[in-house]
Amino acid sequence: MAVKLGPEGALLARAGQLTYVPPVAPSAPAVDGTGAGDAWGAALIDGLRRGLDPYRAALRANRLGAEVVTRVGARPVLPPAIMKEMEAERQA
Repeated sequence: MAVKLGPEGALLARAGQLTYVPPVAPSAPAVDGTGAGDAWGAALIDGLRRGLDPYRAALRANRLGAEVVTRVGARPVLPPAIMKEMEAERQA
């Protein structure tokens, strides 16, 4: 199970063990949280589906959620640097 904690990171629970996943600082000041949770969930599921371990998938989700809050409204946002990181993770 995964629980998002907003700007405080996330918690993972598996087989009775809790794992804290630290937050990732946004690249710009946070201005609007609209869509951050949806982006977080999508990134987590995508990471797990691609074979990332749960911690790495949640860290990736934290990173994407942190980027979404830097823009107003629920609009797609994948800066080139994040796209490169995600592609590198897929190939790792």
